[in-house]
Amino acid sequence: MSEQPVIYMNGDYVPLSKAKISILDQGFLLGDGVFDVVSAWKGVIYKLDAHIERLFQSLQAAMLNTSLSHDDWRLAIIETMRRNSFRDATIRFIVTRGVSSKVVADPREFEPTIIIWPSPYIFLANEKKRAEGIRLFISHLRAFAPDTLDPRYKCLDRLHFQLAKIEALDAGCDDVIWLAQGGHVAEGPASNLFMAKGGKVYTPGEGVLR
Repeated sequence: MSEQPVIYMNGDYVPLSKAKISILDQGFLLGDGVFDVVSAWKGVIYKLDAHIERLFQSLQAAMLNTSLSHDDWRLAIIETMRRNSFRDATIRFIVTRGVSSKVVADPREFEPTIIIWPSPYIFLANEKKRAEGIRLFISHLRAFAPDTLDPRYKCLDRLHFQLAKIEALDAGCDDVIWLAQGGHVAEGPASNLFMAKGGKVYTPGEGVLR
């Protein structure tokens, strides 16, 4: 196991410092790619199969194909974690459309770039703020409309999330409450929302972003 994070990149396991992506990669140039994120606690990856299934849904929506099956992804993610020394982790798996030297290229002809990147888990709020509570900001920005880019699928383009986060920080808040197109409470940029009221726990329903 390495002290420096080890990532999986296109079939190879490499130290994070040696992981490189071309400036001609469509994920870098256009945000053309998808991802998913899963957590591990004490070395146990939470709902890994469900997250891989969601990745495949995003791949299908983005018309991206990889040579990796569900089991291939599962084995590669587990092996990548095994090669790292930390056991509490955030694991991000990414697929971009790949690299082309052409300024204008047929997007069907690319070879995808595949990355599995685990990093030590970091809480969104420190221990003090978790005890006292955090300040949340409701952004005027919204998720993409479903007829533009279905927000159920996790695309690499996250500029609107970054702008909302800057709004929140500039307003003296810690994080963002994200609203769907209809103004319904949906989620945080990297979190789920729950509310306790009258002895019950509420959370936005499945499909709230549609």
